[in-house]
Amino acid sequence: MVSAAIALVGVIVLSALFIFKPYSGRDDVVEKQWSVASITLPAASSHVPQVHLYGQVEHSRLTQLSAAVNSHVEQVNVKEGQSVAAGQTLIQLDARDFQLTKHMHQADLDHVAAEISAEKANVARLEKSLAHQQELYDLAQASLDRYEDLDQKSYVSKEELNAKKREYSLRSIAYHNSQHELEIGQHRIAQLQAQQKKLTHQVERDQLDIAYCTVLSPEAGEITQVP
Repeated sequence: MVSAAIALVGVIVLSALFIFKPYSGRDDVVEKQWSVASITLPAASSHVPQVHLYGQVEHSRLTQLSAAVNSHVEQVNVKEGQSVAAGQTLIQLDARDFQLTKHMHQADLDHVAAEISAEKANVARLEKSLAHQQELYDLAQASLDRYEDLDQKSYVSKEELNAKKREYSLRSIAYHNSQHELEIGQHRIAQLQAQQKKLTHQVERDQLDIAYCTVLSPEAGEITQVP
């Protein structure tokens, strides 16, 4: 009787363990099938984006002119709305001040050119003088050398030797003075030529200022505004 009761309890325990054992399996998931009636694909096409802008458009060839020099307006040859050709004179400024300045610079330039010519003639004369002084100096040097040799042999007196020394000294001074004068003349020419170049640029600038007094139309067109 007792044995049967023990056996029954064991069966009950095993049944409980089996029932409460953790489930490690995995249920199969069945995906729901959706019915498809039809498939429509978009047609191939190009898309161009559009941008709408609002503003004021100015003419691309509009040109604003102004004089390159400051002067009084002497004459205005055009009016608003008038058609003009390329190179046509629009405004004429007073060019008298620039013309006067050019005349002054041109006079200075002519004077410097005359000075250069005179100085070149002077340099040519100094070059000839230097060549002559070179010959006299060489002769005095040779004569002194000969007298010094003779003095060693007692063939000349001390007075004669001293006279040759004085002659050599004078020729040496004259030769070196001629050299110095020639260098001054050459330097003077270089200075005058530099001044001449500067004045030439000034005259060219004056001529350009005079040309700027005439305002020309750069191209054919229509006058929109006259200040």
